[in-house]
Formats: sequence, C-alpha cells, structure tokens
Amino acid sequence: MNAKRKRVVVTGLGVLSAIGKNRAEFAESLLAGVGGIKSSEMYNRYFENCYASELVDDYDYAAHIAPDVLEGLDLVALWSYRVGREALEDSGLFGNAEYLREAGAMIGVSSAGTEAFLPVLLNNDDAVSDAKVRVAGSYSSAGPGVAALFGLGGGYEVIATACTASPNGIGLAFDAIQNDKNKIVLSVGAEPLYMPTFAGFKVLDAMSDGPCSPFSGTPGMSVGEGAGAIVLEEYEHARARGATIYAEILGYATSCDAYHETSPDPKGDGAALVMSFALRNAGLEARSIEYVNAHGTGTEANDKAESAAIRKVFAERTDVPVSSTKSFIGHNISSAGIMELIACMVTLPKKKIPATLNFTEARPYVGDLNVVANTPGDGSVNLFMKNNYAFGGNNCCIIAALEPESVPTPPATARRVVITGLGSLTSLGIGADAFFAGIEAGRSPSQEVDLQVIARADAAADGEQSPVFWMSRNPGVRKILERLPLDAGGRLRLRTHQVEEFSPRKHLRTVDVRKLQPVSIFALVAFQQALKDAGLKISKANREELGMILGLSRGPQTAIDNYFSSLSPDPANARISEFSKALYNSVASQCSITQGVRGYNTTLATGYSSALGAIAQAYEVVRTGMQNYMIAGAADESAYGFSLMIHAQNNFLNYGLADQDFRVYGEDSRGFHIGEGAGLFLLETPESAVARDARIYGEVLGYGRACETTLLFSKHAPVGDGPGVSGSQAMARAIRAALTEADLAPEDLDLIVGSSWGTAEADRRELEGIAEALGDAAAGIPLTNLNGYFGFVEAAGAGLNLMGALRSMHSGTIAPIAFAPTIHGEFAGRFDFVLAESRRAQKIRRALVTGASEGGNCYAVIVGAGDSV
Repeated sequence: MNAKRKRVVVTGLGVLSAIGKNRAEFAESLLAGVGGIKSSEMYNRYFENCYASELVDDYDYAAHIAPDVLEGLDLVALWSYRVGREALEDSGLFGNAEYLREAGAMIGVSSAGTEAFLPVLLNNDDAVSDAKVRVAGSYSSAGPGVAALFGLGGGYEVIATACTASPNGIGLAFDAIQNDKNKIVLSVGAEPLYMPTFAGFKVLDAMSDGPCSPFSGTPGMSVGEGAGAIVLEEYEHARARGATIYAEILGYATSCDAYHETSPDPKGDGAALVMSFALRNAGLEARSIEYVNAHGTGTEANDKAESAAIRKVFAERTDVPVSSTKSFIGHNISSAGIMELIACMVTLPKKKIPATLNFTEARPYVGDLNVVANTPGDGSVNLFMKNNYAFGGNNCCIIAALEPESVPTPPATARRVVITGLGSLTSLGIGADAFFAGIEAGRSPSQEVDLQVIARADAAADGEQSPVFWMSRNPGVRKILERLPLDAGGRLRLRTHQVEEFSPRKHLRTVDVRKLQPVSIFALVAFQQALKDAGLKISKANREELGMILGLSRGPQTAIDNYFSSLSPDPANARISEFSKALYNSVASQCSITQGVRGYNTTLATGYSSALGAIAQAYEVVRTGMQNYMIAGAADESAYGFSLMIHAQNNFLNYGLADQDFRVYGEDSRGFHIGEGAGLFLLETPESAVARDARIYGEVLGYGRACETTLLFSKHAPVGDGPGVSGSQAMARAIRAALTEADLAPEDLDLIVGSSWGTAEADRRELEGIAEALGDAAAGIPLTNLNGYFGFVEAAGAGLNLMGALRSMHSGTIAPIAFAPTIHGEFAGRFDFVLAESRRAQKIRRALVTGASEGGNCYAVIVGAGDSV
C-alpha cells in the first residue's frame, strides 16, 4: 500500500564543546574562526606532544539532579542531560510531561560504561565508586539515564557504531517518527575523552603533532570531547504547537565498506555508496546539494578516501563547498556527527558556510575539491549533506534542508516483511534444527565454571582466573566483588550455558578465526546459518541490498578486558590489536567484512533483549524500501570480567549449581544462569521470498517500544509534572503499540512468549505489563518462556524466544517453561502458563513476543504465520 511520508524536522538544539558551552557560544566561535584544539592538559602526563579539544565543565548539576542520583551518573549521562536540557528548553518541551512521556530517545555513545572503572585503568589508588558501577557501569547505561532524567517514556535505543553513532541515532529517530512510533525523539551524542579512546588512537600513531588540518598539510587527527542533542519532531506536530524549526531531515543512510577493521576503502566506494543511498532515501540527486559537511578527520586514510568519494558522487559539480568542523573541535567520536550537524544549523542560516581551520596547501589527492579554507564562506545554502565514517567501515550520511517543505516528499511504500532465515548458536547446538530439537527434547545443557575472582592472602589461588582478577587490587573493586558468594579462597562457582566446543574453521573457512573474539565467531556462524536457511547467496548483484543490525549487551567482552588490562600500569603499552576489537561495532562490521555485505549496518547496545530492537529496526528498513534484505538479531559471549562486577551489584545472577535453579515466573525465581551464543534472522519482502521459493517462517505484523522513567528515581520524581512510567506500564504500552500496528485485538493472539530473566522484578514487569495490555484475554492465551533451555543470553535471549514462537507456528506445539516452576501466587490463575505437565498441541496463527532491557526499555513484537502470506 502507498503510505504518506511524514516530514521530520529539528525543533531544538543543545551543544557542549571546547569552543562553546551552548549553541550561541558554539555558533559565535565557528563564525569567528576560533578553534579549541590545544596542548592536552589531561594526556601530556602519559604521552608526548598531545593535542586535543578538551572542555571544562562548570555546570551546576547538583542544582537540578538529586544527590543520590547524581553520585551514580558518569559524564556520558551528565553531558547528555546538559545538552538534552538545552535542546528541550529550546524546543519548548522541557518539563512538559504530557509530551515527554510519549517521546523517545536515541543515544549515540562510544565510551559509556568506562568512567566507573577509570581508577583501575589509570592505576591510581582512588576507590571505584560503588554507585557508579551500579548505575553507569554498563555500556547500555546511557539509555535509562537519559530516559529517567527527562521522563522520556517512548522507548530508546543505544547506538554503538563509534564515530557514526550519533548520526545513526538520528536515522533511527527519523524512522521511528515515520512509522508513528513517536511524535518526538530526543537524539543525543555524548563523548568524554577517556583514556581508552585517547590511548588507542595515540598508539595507532594517528594523532597530529598540532591542531589537525583536514585535507591539507601534514596528515593526522586531533581527538576531542563534547556532546550534542537535537529534538526531532513530526512536522505537523511541531507546527501545531508553534515550535521553532531549524531544519528538515530529508533522508539518511548507513552502509559498510566491507573492507577492513580500521581502514576505509581507499577508493572511497563505501563512502560514495552511503551518500548515494541517502540521496535515494531523500528522493534527491547530487546536483541538488549545496554544501557537504565532511567527516574530515585529517588522517591520510580518511581524507584520501573521502576526497575520492565526494568526487565520485559529485562528478558533475566540482564547485560544491566542502569543509570539516573537526578542525575546530577535533574528532568527538560518537558525538561527532550530531555536533557537526548542529554546526551546520547554527551557521548556514546566517548565510555563512563553516570553514576548515588550519588549511595550508591541499594534499595532492584532494584535487579540485572546493574546500572552504580558514574563514567562513559566503553563500545561501538550503540543502546540505552531513557525512561520518567509523572503524569497521561503518558509514552514515544525513541529508537536510534549512527550509521545511522546500522539496517534495518522496513517495513511500509500506511493504510487508517476512522472516525466511534463522541462524542460531547456543548451548543446544549449531543451527535452528539443533536449537528446536534441543527444546523439544527438554534438554538444558550447562556446565559448572570455577573462577578465581580475588586473591586471598591466606589461601592459594587456583582455578581459572576471572578477567576481573587483575582489578581486585583496587579497594572499591574488591569491596564489590566480595558481595559475590566466594569461597574461602576467593573463588566463585557458577552454572553456565556455554556454546559446545566446535571447530570455527569448519564453518568460517574464509577468515582467520584466530583473530576473532568469541562473540564475533558466534555472530558470523549464525549469520551464515541464516543465509543458508533462507537459500540466499551473496553476490555482487545483491551485496549492496543486504544489511545487518546487531544487538549487544556486554559486547566484545574478551577484547575489552584484554585491551583495558593492557592500559595499566602504562597506557603507552596499550595493545593495538585489541583496540578496534574492543569497539562494539566491530562484531557487525566483521560479519559484513567477512561476507562482503555493503548495505545498511548498525549496532544497538541497548542491553538485555536488544535483539528485538534490532529486528524492529530491520523491519523498518525493509518496510520502507531502504534495503531488500536484512540480517538482524543479537549475540553474546560469556563474560566474567567487568560485567561480573555489575552482576555483583544488581544481584541478577542465580548462584544455584543445578540446572533447575534457573526458573522464571516461579515462587522461587531468583535470577538467571549465564548463557552465550547468537540468534539471527533474515528479513525480506514476501515477493522476493516467493520468487526464490524460500520458506516463510512468519510475517512481522507490528512492534512497540516504550520505557520506564522511574528507574533512577525511587525517591525522586522525574523531571516534569505528573507520575513517571513504571516498568509494567512501559511493557503494556509497547504491547498496545504492537497491536495497533498489527491491527489486532488482544483476543486475536494465540501465543505469548516472554523473555523475563527470572528475578522477581523482571517477572513482575513482564507479567503485569501483559495483563494490563491484554486485560481479561491474557488468561486464555498460552504463555511460555524458553530461557531455561539455553541460559539467559542477555541481548539475544528475546530473539531466541522469537525463534521458538516461529517454530510453534510451524509445528503446532508449544514448548513448556523449563523445569516446571511453581508459579508465583500473585500470577497463578491470571495466565495460561505452559508447564511441563501441560505441553500442548495448538494451532498458532499470531504470536506476541516480549522482552525488556535491564534499564527498563520494553519491546513487543507480533508475528503472523508464514502460510498466510
């Protein structure tokens, strides 16, 4: 069917940088040619001749945030609050609970979860903060932080594609508004300059010996820190409330070079491709663009590739102005794109084109590019392009116009989306057949691990050392770890579900598996399984129309532990080989590089259940015609390093050593056994599936996303008037949104598959949310949860439960909840729980799958039977 394409506009701006602590100061410095890259006060004590764009944050956070909340927040959350508040105030929305309870958030980060552990990384005697580990110790923490601080209840995603994270977040916000999931989305990027980032680029020898000079002079980059936020809003909604409109977002795209882990394609083909994709999405041609804000890091590799890419795309126009804002503020990694987009929106309306500072003699490969050098150019610009590129070949391009309604909206087609390929790797085995067979046989293969967590002076250290062992000399770390049920020797015994031993080389014959981290191996094997199951072969003809979205929780934990441990005691000895692997986007990038896939590529680090967020976004990408095929899902590796400290704080783990100790929804539910693996899906249109004679497992009928806003505020109300959104309310809202999109009533559902991880809080949030959304109908719909069979695979678990739902549709049988728990009295009788003694055969036409992150972000996905397509 033909759907009306909505216009998406920017109605609020907020920025924090070394050249301005708000949008007015930022604009003034850009127009005056004042740069912020100077000799580093932070890092010259560790390295020689360091330059960076560093800021002094003098904001009085205590005047706005309660003390017991403030003590747990890191700079990522605080800077997000500062710029987010400026943007929301600018938009006239700050404190307006009516609007904000429905608003979403997209947060681009690269260094979240780092600050809590800096005392250890910097080898000083400061104790690690108990509060910061609890609140800000995980990568996904930026999501619930932003949601709670502003009372945003419309759901969030944490985007982790390094240098393209914030513009990718803007793209996801654009899609959420297009599909009526939100009228308003706050998009944020925040990047404090922490040691792991600085040391990585320094040891890579990528730094300039002075302020960087993109496209000219001696190659080299300057790193920076800062944050940016924009309010995106549906145009008619913004007009109706009389909002100021800075620009209209016309379209965006992401892609992957599929070339190298750290270097861009030197021919610029990947960068050119993403520009072409974005122009296609916006319904424009290159000749319409009047200015390009380049990625422009200043390195030889980037500037050479980017120059070639711009010449390819703008072959008919050598006069289009090009400049790099990084010459002012350095490379702000995850926040770079959004800050540079804001730079365009505060200078171009004044008929001034941002300059490239420090420009001397153009490098030979720059050729005839029209680089705006040293002073702002004069000119009237309406249509402009913002480009960003990242390690792993992740590319992003945004097309915008200063004047809303200045170009026609392109036609949009809301295509149906089906699932045709399943790929899994869990303790149950490799491939969907092994996964289903294990569940049907009632298997729950697990093993006991014995980890040396801390050293005890009066006991010999034996057993396998946990990666967190080296940190335990810090008194704060030790205090936290001693909350675990350690024995007299400082050891911890756990029941875990691990991927059975197998030969990766047998499945990954074209890649050197010795260089891969476990989570990348899991994702790659599942990727290949999904393609094989769908009967889709990658070729030159389709590799640009196949993309990937991967959800992660702990991410590449082995590489992170290895890299972080190499920083202490001397960061100059940082392991270069581990730096790029420790980036969250390295996993999806490695999949695309290995398989030669060049389409849409992004990574969501929203934490638990982020597989459903990845599948929902892949559905959007195929539905709107951005790509024809998408691989989506999540992967996790067993993690006993930094994440072990987080588990010690949140008390989610079940320390029972029997398989049946992990039970969900039970009177005796007390947490989960750790699982690992991957679950990936191939999504496409029914037409392409039928043309290929592919098996259709099911159709994605709709999804919903919402989040609780009270997580950080057990004693204090969120910003604004009125109550916040509780976890069960968020789950109910997500389910209602999915039903609305699917055009279904609760009575139309035949199956509910939950993904709770077995704590009382998680069980209650899920079940009360289901009951609130479905009402009396909930008691008549079978409800199961499969996590007990394969352990709780944090990011991937909800996706694996979705696989179970699809299997039930085909087999006509519903697998029971593992280990037949005695249902908690509060819920017994209110739901039709499928237990071992009630295993049943039933025709399933439509299934609801639910999941939630540890930060209270709730998902609901509804799928329909494949034979009805």
